[in-house]
Amino acid sequence: MSNSESNNRNVIGTVIKLLVASLVVGLLINWLEITPKDVFDNFGETIASIYRAGQKALNWASDYIVTGALIVLPIWGLVVLVNFIQNKTRRK
Repeated sequence: MSNSESNNRNVIGTVIKLLVASLVVGLLINWLEITPKDVFDNFGETIASIYRAGQKALNWASDYIVTGALIVLPIWGLVVLVNFIQNKTRRK
């Protein structure tokens, strides 16, 4: 198979993946009863809403991440330390 044929298959595969992803997203947006006109008419507000939702999700998750890290990071550190010591003793 030539390089050109391989590139053509990659392009066709990418186009098919984009079409399927567009179909799935379009179905989801239609299910939410949002039309393309709604998106374009309220584009600025749509972007602002997405940004606010992202901030809210990040604020919500950050407390849980910090709390979990208080437990996970010391355990991870101990595991790394034990593995380091075991590897050092095996080399001797």
